[in-house]
Amino acid sequence: MSKGSTFFVIPGTWDEYEKFKNDCYTNGRYFGSKFVYIPPGGVNILRGWENPDGVFIGTWWGRQDINDIILTLVAAIRKDDYPKKAEGIRAAIEFLRTKKQKPDDWFV
Repeated sequence: MSKGSTFFVIPGTWDEYEKFKNDCYTNGRYFGSKFVYIPPGGVNILRGWENPDGVFIGTWWGRQDINDIILTLVAAIRKDDYPKKAEGIRAAIEFLRTKKQKPDDWFV
């Protein structure tokens, strides 16, 4: 990630986003990045980006729109060029599988 790049934050709540952002400003993590909050129902903010940088934080897995977010990220990431990002999405999908109660709750 380059300095001044856009960094998407996908939290479970606004408070989780604010805490993450403040912690990053305090410790210099992701210095110079523009943080973009992805609110519930805000998956369209991610559409059109290629290989977006970002993080899932807090209780992200409980969001009603998490399946749409994951599908959007899967489509946006060129896994051959950015294998670590592809691995991160795979890890998020596996984590979601452990959180879902019924198989029909999940799209995979």
